[in-house]
Amino acid sequence: MRILVLSERFPPEGSGGPLATYLLLKELVKDKNFSITVLTEAKNPWIIPGVKYIRLLQLAGKNKYSLLFKQLTSLMNNEVAKIIRRHDIIYVADHSYIFIFLARKLNKPILVHLHDYFPISSSSVILEDKDVTKYFKLLLKRMQEALDFEVIQSRPLSRGVLSSCTYPLHFLLASLALTMANKIISVSKIQSHLLIRHIPWIKDKVKVIYNPPPPIRFMGKPLSSRPLFLYLGGASTVKGFHLIVKTILKHRSRINNYRIMMTGVDPAKIPKWYKWNLSSLKTLKKIVMMLHKLNSVKVVGWIDRKELLSYFKHAWSLLFPSIWYEPLPYAVLEACMAGRIPIVSMNTGFSELAYGTSAEKYLLKKNTPAEIADRIEEVSAMSQDDILDKGSKLREEILAKVSLSKIIKSFKKEIYEVAEASK
Repeated sequence: MRILVLSERFPPEGSGGPLATYLLLKELVKDKNFSITVLTEAKNPWIIPGVKYIRLLQLAGKNKYSLLFKQLTSLMNNEVAKIIRRHDIIYVADHSYIFIFLARKLNKPILVHLHDYFPISSSSVILEDKDVTKYFKLLLKRMQEALDFEVIQSRPLSRGVLSSCTYPLHFLLASLALTMANKIISVSKIQSHLLIRHIPWIKDKVKVIYNPPPPIRFMGKPLSSRPLFLYLGGASTVKGFHLIVKTILKHRSRINNYRIMMTGVDPAKIPKWYKWNLSSLKTLKKIVMMLHKLNSVKVVGWIDRKELLSYFKHAWSLLFPSIWYEPLPYAVLEACMAGRIPIVSMNTGFSELAYGTSAEKYLLKKNTPAEIADRIEEVSAMSQDDILDKGSKLREEILAKVSLSKIIKSFKKEIYEVAEASK
């Protein structure tokens, strides 16, 4: 069975979604029934033995408008149609929904794997989930949120207005594309719930399968004798960057026996593709200058996987106060696998895994600077041996819920069902 994977970004580029795709393909390629080809814009993707790679420059864009334009123009490329014809299943793992129309025209079965909310949100994030009874009001809420997103990221108001005004077209194209898909994989129940609320007619196509656990070994006792907290969200307001800054500045007197490492924040050391996720660079530079003056804070730029693992060896805990409904943040899973205590917003899909485990007590219910400071105090009061014991227990509890063998088995089942339905 020849599978064509469409993924704009591919590790080392991208974040959780591309990483999940990479980990899944590493397992799927072991099945001799599968022949896998990845179509990506990434220049130097991580190579998986047995997987073929084709680079398509029109697959990615610096924003959703250039993305749409480049993908539409690529549909005029006969080579793209030839590539799709040569494969038995089209697996859309990123935002390449435009190619679903071509794949359907060529009678190819389609499997879509969602890692964010791009089909129902122009910014890919959902900031609020109020119980809106009327469908029209729900879509109006998303239009307003498209504007809000740009404003809270300190971006130009004109960009927010444009995003809001073009949302109906965005939603129309994306929902039509998902309607044409044979199967849709969601990575958490909260993501599935929000998706179906907006596009209820695809309910029977949606299946929840958690992402595979990252292959990070247990780090044991933290090397840092002083409590060290990692923040990996970069300088993005929706990731809770402002909450961390407020926690540091407002609660310094309460939590002085600690250090915070903030990655992806220094604008001078961030890759081009990632800068589009950040808040205003002008505002960011002022904040970074202020943080550099604090002895308890270390601000760094973008870090690679090797550096991340090194930081986890020293860290006690991960701070993840995201303000949006993240489906299943990989950084949190990585912290759990490393045996580090995650302090995470309840709005994320991780809360589904945390319930009934030792991670539940560290969930941020209010997600305020005061509550974050409370959790930092709790962890700081522990010893290195406490972190060792609690981290070991937490790792086993989470692994029991995201078993790699069960996840791969479920994913293969969906692939075979999609292939069978197309006959």
